[in-house]
Amino acid sequence: MKKTMERLSNFEILRIISMLLIICHHFALYSGFRYPSSTITMNSVFIQFLSYGGQLGVNLFVLISGYFLVKNEFKVKKAVKLWMDISIYAIIIMLIFAIAGTDFNFFEVVKNIFPIPYNMWWFATSYFMMYLLSGYINKLIYALSKRELDHLILLLIVICSILPTFMAARMTSTLMWFFLLYIIAARIRLYALTNIGVQGVQTR
Repeated sequence: MKKTMERLSNFEILRIISMLLIICHHFALYSGFRYPSSTITMNSVFIQFLSYGGQLGVNLFVLISGYFLVKNEFKVKKAVKLWMDISIYAIIIMLIFAIAGTDFNFFEVVKNIFPIPYNMWWFATSYFMMYLLSGYINKLIYALSKRELDHLILLLIVICSILPTFMAARMTSTLMWFFLLYIIAARIRLYALTNIGVQGVQTR
């Protein structure tokens, strides 16, 4: 039990680190720091370094989620709670800006009440959709053999990363990237960590 608690605390620390990286990314992106591209300084390098942390933080967060969700059943109650949490968060922010004097038209109000279908925040929308599909993703993962799962991961890496890199064109959505991270984490949970104290399934 103690070892399990230590492992869970390690994941929580990693989750906190991922959130800090995301915060640093937004700080670098929206704090108004602008440096000429022709000039390289310690400050510009530091801000650029912080901005790169956002994608790393998001990827870590989704990997951790996939690691745990592959062993959990989809729950409507949890999906509703996630929807409500995101909506309430958006409404509170809107009210704060309204009190500060910002005017909102009807469409902006509706958008803040329903932030997920209007894709107000790409991460929140993609994460919610990933959780909504997690039950079906798990069924697919458990239906595949270890080799088939590896082939699927390799195929998605080619589609989501390698081809867009060399063709300079985005071919997939954020949701598909989250799906790739999800099954990578699931593959680690089910097969790669069975010998170091984390319960997994036997290789088929």
